[in-house]
Parts: sequence; structure tokens; C-alpha cells
Amino acid sequence: MGVREPADLATLATLAARNNAAWCSIVCAGHGIDGTFAPDAWTCATRTPDNYPDAVTLQRSVDAERLLARVDASRGCSIKDSFADLDLARWGFEPLFDATWIHRPSDRSREGPAPGNDDRSRRVRDPETLAAWEAAWGDSEPGTRTFLPSLLDRDDLAILAIPGSRDALGTAVLSLGGGVVGLSNLVAADGDAALAFSIAVDAATVLFPGLDIVGYEQGPLLDAARDAGFDAVGGLRVWMRA
Repeated sequence: MGVREPADLATLATLAARNNAAWCSIVCAGHGIDGTFAPDAWTCATRTPDNYPDAVTLQRSVDAERLLARVDASRGCSIKDSFADLDLARWGFEPLFDATWIHRPSDRSREGPAPGNDDRSRRVRDPETLAAWEAAWGDSEPGTRTFLPSLLDRDDLAILAIPGSRDALGTAVLSLGGGVVGLSNLVAADGDAALAFSIAVDAATVLFPGLDIVGYEQGPLLDAARDAGFDAVGGLRVWMRA
């Protein structure tokens, strides 16, 4: 992978943050929750679905007090600090996790293991499969739904089911926003994350050709993303108020 200049990294991290905010806004809209885009951040005045932030910063050095005034900053509030440069401890927030923005240029040849036949991944198109997909994703609270069937009617995203062995199911989401494709919610059915990334990348190049791919990961999934041709372009932090 090539080494990028700092200015390029800042631009790519901003693109990734804007794409992620667009995806968060799509999920919230499915629940009847309206988010607001401003130059400094995307925010929701009412609490967002589980696993989705109440705000995503879109530029560096955001005024934290003004940001928190635009969300429900009570217990359980979460803020995606896209440039890991806020200190929200004075308002009772604690770091939930750190992660790394990733970027893959559209003109990069595919790296990593071959995904095999085209039918290894497929787009979810019906509510029943979506329910099974969400169960495989596994982060929704018991008895709740994060991904509602209205998502299936959108042209700006694709929910991918990635079959594995013995009826195992892997997951991924591709979503447009900020002029790039976001790759998120990736779960490898058989524990082969590099292969899952390769399958998702191939799907992105077919469904949304000519666009760079962005996202964020941490730990082994970040290593797998690198193996699949992604570059690390900046750090982020998610804060939550206990």
C-alpha cells in the first residue's frame, strides 16, 4: 500500500466520516428519527437506535458544548468523535472504543483471497432474509430490530448476505454518501474476514462502480481490511455517557 501525505489522510478521514454519518442518518430515518447535517456534525435531537450514535462529528475541533446542546445528552448518549480530538469527560462521557477509518481507492486492483463464485454474496431483498441477516449480525438488543424492511426499498444502499459453510451467514452493508461507498456491519460467517472483505469489495465495484470504498474497523477486522487493500487514514473514538 502506498504512503499518503497527511493532507490526503485528513481529506479521506473526512470523507469516511461524512459517509458514516449518512449511513447513520439512513438507519435513523427508518425508525422515523430525523437527523440534522451541519458543517461541524450530524446530530439527532432524539435518541437513536442501539449501536448508532446521537452525533457524528464532520470536522476537527468541534465545539463540544454546542454539539451536546443539539442531542439528548442524558445517560446512554453516544458521540462518534470522528477525529479523536474531543474531551467529553467533563460532561460525564467515557470512551467506549477507538477505531480506525479505512479507505480503498476505486482504481486499486483487488487484493486478498479470491471470493469464488458470484453467488457467494447476494443482496438481501425480502424482510424474512433481512431478519435472518440481522440475527447473524448479532448486535441488536434482544426483542428489538435495528434494520427495518424500509431499507430494502432504497437505491443508495445494499445489504449483503454472505453465505458460509454449514448454513452460516456473513453480513455486510454498502451505502452511498459523501461521494464514496461505505462498507460497514461486516461479519465473517466462517471467521475468514479477509475473504468477507474481498467479497464485499467485489460487490461494491459491481453495484456502485467507480467509487472509492471507506469504513472503519479495529483489531483483527482492521488487519483483514488491510489485507483486502484498504489503507488506514485516521483514528476515531466513540464516547458514551454512563
